[in-house]
Amino acid sequence: MSNGVLSTYAATGSYVMVNYYRASGGSLTARLGHERNGTNSWWAYENMSTVPRHYSQQRSLTASCSVIIGKLYTSSGATYATPPVDPC
Repeated sequence: MSNGVLSTYAATGSYVMVNYYRASGGSLTARLGHERNGTNSWWAYENMSTVPRHYSQQRSLTASCSVIIGKLYTSSGATYATPPVDPC
């Protein structure tokens, strides 16, 4: 990912925050999400064309020590992922 940084924060297996700092680039419609136990969960698509800007989503999860992977999925079909995060 050449024009931004995608990161994931997970707290004690019960909370996840996925962040995308976009430093440059043109028009972009994308959605943030995360993978846990092989299942993807996505937030709604949003316009991420404003730069520089920090885009972020968060949600509560059922407590678990399963690793979490943050994701960014673009409307053109590209998927970017963070390294797995161990919430425990």
